[in-house]
Amino acid sequence: MESLSVRRLVVALVVGAMVASPLAVRAADDKATHPELSQVRAGVGIVDATWTVGASAGQYASARYGIEDLQNGDPTVVHPDEVLNGTFDPNLHSVKRTPSYGVDSRLSVRAIVVEGPDGTRVALLKSDNYLAQDTVMRRLGQLLAQGNSGVTIDHVLYGVTHNHSSPYYTTPAAGVWLFQDVMDLRMLEYQARAMRDAIETAASDLVPVRMGATSVPYGATPRNAPGPGVADDGSPVGYPHHFNDVGDFTPWPGQQNLSKIAGTGLVVLRFDQLHHDGPPTPLVTWMNWGEHPEDLDGYDLITADYIGPLERMVQRATGAPLVFSQGDVGSSEPLDDTKERLPDGTVRAFSHEGYAQLERKAMEVSNAVL
Repeated sequence: MESLSVRRLVVALVVGAMVASPLAVRAADDKATHPELSQVRAGVGIVDATWTVGASAGQYASARYGIEDLQNGDPTVVHPDEVLNGTFDPNLHSVKRTPSYGVDSRLSVRAIVVEGPDGTRVALLKSDNYLAQDTVMRRLGQLLAQGNSGVTIDHVLYGVTHNHSSPYYTTPAAGVWLFQDVMDLRMLEYQARAMRDAIETAASDLVPVRMGATSVPYGATPRNAPGPGVADDGSPVGYPHHFNDVGDFTPWPGQQNLSKIAGTGLVVLRFDQLHHDGPPTPLVTWMNWGEHPEDLDGYDLITADYIGPLERMVQRATGAPLVFSQGDVGSSEPLDDTKERLPDGTVRAFSHEGYAQLERKAMEVSNAVL
């Protein structure tokens, strides 16, 4: 759904607003507090989207007895006691994965609606899902057409967190079922309505804003999964370090502080509300960063992974919510090197290391955002 035309529209709105915004041209001017000078308005909407306990906790949920054997075509030997004592879900919220038994952190759908000088509205939309699903977007388009948000589906820039520990039942693709679970139309409708509600909430409370954007050098927590290789003919076979687009993944010793990390993969965009009297106040922060949320194992708890505490930390510091957008996640996975430490003493090991390291990673990323 992230078509080239939508991306161009978003860029055009942002650039146009930056030109019109006092933040870009005269941030120190007291006239920036007058909303009538702003030609751009924005609003934010947040809706809880924690699917029901009993559904599996995503890709990293533990498998039911014998399922993996059947999936691999191997003989399945299951003791009768394992079947009788196993968890039974009368509501059929899970099929091949073990049902979740609780919630570690809530999932959410978050939307920023931006209205440009000509009245055109664009929504930046986020959900705590494994993949961005076209089927959900088609249903969202139907729901938006019935509402009065002023946002059409071709003006929605949708991104997911790529969460490995949240329910994912919205795809009709059987290939994804192999490592997730079988599609459930109940969750698809639930998800689409939550996305609709977030956009409508944001669109119903638009305020004059100014915007500022930057890219932040950061590489404290991810690793370059494909590697930095270069072929004999000079073409990349991975992500060479000199590209500087997904951070610096060279060994940490020798780096003196976080500011010396190369790469511009972390992008931050902040909207500040303008007031008749008084200085601008933070309205919402949007960020784009690529790193797999796979810091947990088969704990069978629904969780937002490191995105949950990251959202909490940024909001506490700025007083405004965070909307996360996943970046080049295919090439950027969590580090897992117990021999290295960051300058603040944090061990550079995050992949499948559990909740404590997950929180520490969220802190490192939030420090970069702030």
